[in-house]
Amino acid sequence: MGRAARHADGRVIMYADQVTGSMQRAIDEVTRRRNIQLEYNREHKITPVTIEKPIRDQIIERSEKDRPQNYERIQLEVDSLIKDDVAVTDSADLVGQAKAKKDIIEKLSREMRLAAKNLEFERAAIIRDRIDEIKRG
Repeated sequence: MGRAARHADGRVIMYADQVTGSMQRAIDEVTRRRNIQLEYNREHKITPVTIEKPIRDQIIERSEKDRPQNYERIQLEVDSLIKDDVAVTDSADLVGQAKAKKDIIEKLSREMRLAAKNLEFERAAIIRDRIDEIKRG
């Protein structure tokens, strides 16, 4: 939760059947710290901004062996979900179509949560990456 808390759009997704005592304590502590930080920011008229640095090529380069065996199949399935919904082939076609983008993101988000619920974490990660790509595109 530490890294996510320091990012403007940071989120933490905890997977569990129920909220445990230690999870609740961690959530409460993050909330307490966030409130202190928000109050400090208000008092000093600070608007937090996330720094933007270029992503190093070494970090984002992934070799074929690093990808799951079914990576291409999952990508095709995700793309077909998008095509079925609004008949577009890639995120570049979505420019200026805010409603279509929102619908696709909502549909993919549901699929991502379902994949995670079914313990298909590779599929969920691929869908998450596709959502990010659509949001940027």
